[in-house]
Amino acid sequence: FTLGASNNNNDHTLASVMYVAGGTVKCGQHLYFGNYNSANTIDNFTIAGGYFNIYYVTPYGNTNPIFLNMNGGQMEFSSFYSSALLRPGAVFYMNFNGGTWHPTTGANATLSAGTNRVSRLTVYEKGLTFDSDGFNNSTLETTFQSAPGKGVWSVPLPEEVRTKRLIGAPTVTIAGDGAGASAVALFDSRKGVVTNVVVTSHGWNYTTATASFRFRECLACDDVTCGLQDNVRGKLTFVSPVNGRTMTLKTIDGGTNGFAGVCVKSGKLIAGTAGAIPEGVELNLEGGTLDMKANALVFDSLSGTGGTLQGTATDGKLVVTTTNPGTGLKGVTFKDTAGT
Repeated sequence: FTLGASNNNNDHTLASVMYVAGGTVKCGQHLYFGNYNSANTIDNFTIAGGYFNIYYVTPYGNTNPIFLNMNGGQMEFSSFYSSALLRPGAVFYMNFNGGTWHPTTGANATLSAGTNRVSRLTVYEKGLTFDSDGFNNSTLETTFQSAPGKGVWSVPLPEEVRTKRLIGAPTVTIAGDGAGASAVALFDSRKGVVTNVVVTSHGWNYTTATASFRFRECLACDDVTCGLQDNVRGKLTFVSPVNGRTMTLKTIDGGTNGFAGVCVKSGKLIAGTAGAIPEGVELNLEGGTLDMKANALVFDSLSGTGGTLQGTATDGKLVVTTTNPGTGLKGVTFKDTAGT
């Protein structure tokens, strides 16, 4: 399955946009972004609902940012394939603002940023849910970041675009003094009209932003001013409907994750590195187990209705520090890492 793989070596900009709002797509193969020879393609993949199954995500990259946005629904894949053909200087953003990711491997479910991989993984307000159902001992290796400052939250639909009869949707491109924002124009093929513009990634650090609407290299109208709002950090939720499934969360190169909180509903989540669950986040236990190992148990607030919190005991005591009391842990069992 390919977005933007045309062998385009000229100055024209080709657009490859896919917006999944429902239904089921089963590919079972790679999802390719870009082509080493496609310098100018615009690649924007968003799942906002439904179910999408692939094997690997393989970014080749190009001179325009590539977006893979998960805003709802369910997406199933094993890892990002490290491609030696990644274009030098390519930018590949993966953004999470809702939805569920199912790893399809029981060994190393790699979702990592770095050389030949993703430039940045950003968690927004609605967060991300990991469901390890069916695969035991998965390792999620990544460093998530929050989105600082303001992001693009709305893009107006220009009258010149709304009232035109078209054969396809225009490409929406956002420019400004921030980065990471993307949007798509929703198109009614039966009526030949654009019905709405959906922001698929808010981006970060914007104080001003405009959106352009283009058909190939032609401007459809004058640029419009985007609406900005403060970004909100999101949480990670871990579930495993199959009893006893384990997932280990690690960070890359000593990094620290930037999400706002962790919710464990079932299964066992292990903090495999010091920054995997950063200090000062919210902790919510609704079942299952969070094993902090020897990492500091320092949270902003605690809440929960069940489950187990583990960590390395000192002098026979498990010390948990909170900045704010939260609603407290009710029905939660405390154990040291050895299980006592």
